[in-house]
Amino acid sequence: MAESSALLWQGEMALDRREFLRVLPAACAGRPHAQAGDAIRVELGAGARLRIELGPTRERRIALLALPATVITILADGPVPAALASAFLRDFENAYRRGGG
Repeated sequence: MAESSALLWQGEMALDRREFLRVLPAACAGRPHAQAGDAIRVELGAGARLRIELGPTRERRIALLALPATVITILADGPVPAALASAFLRDFENAYRRGGG
């Protein structure tokens, strides 16, 4: 079980805030969620919650290519059973996965 405010995942995603919020309902897979400023609270069930924090979006340049880059942090918001955290992270990853070659 993840403890209160335990880091569940952190990474830089190649998208801006608008794109992140557009995909968020699919990532939550029907779980209730609410945004307040730079944070989103997600209800996992059984009283467990997590918090997604959005960092500032910057521009990442690779030669002439410019991509948005936003740091995303997912934290336990109180005790979170490992099974609920894993299920959410799986849905999150699947929703934001992009094809590549």
